[in-house]
Amino acid sequence: MERLLQKNLGAQYNLFRNSLFKQLGSIDRERNEVVHWNVINEVGTDADGNTTSVLIMVPPANWIDAINTPKRFREDLVAFSRKCEFYKCLIDMFGVALTGHALCKWKPLFEQPIIYPPPDGHPCKLPSELWRSVNQFLIRDPDCQ
Repeated sequence: MERLLQKNLGAQYNLFRNSLFKQLGSIDRERNEVVHWNVINEVGTDADGNTTSVLIMVPPANWIDAINTPKRFREDLVAFSRKCEFYKCLIDMFGVALTGHALCKWKPLFEQPIIYPPPDGHPCKLPSELWRSVNQFLIRDPDCQ
């Protein structure tokens, strides 16, 4: 994919593309963890002696060193899902830009490295149901040549 974009675009959007491919590598590694790790019920007690129960994700070989085993909690999965949605938005809009549609409000984003988490006001930071309608507006922006 990188070679194809390089052939078609040359150095155009290099900062964006390079940061995208670099960050997609880490997203892919995290996805592999999510799909291959196991869910376990971690039972314990709180400070008052009440029984607690938390579902967590752990690597398949967690029994080897249970104390130092990395864990993922629900909040981690929600954050990962949001991160994937952000990158999906960027990739979708970059694809639209590559087809020749005028996206003057998006073009500055494609001329710089990706920042994650995105700053306030970034169009891909909006909830997914909103950014779809925003994108439709931007594609049809009459002031964008």
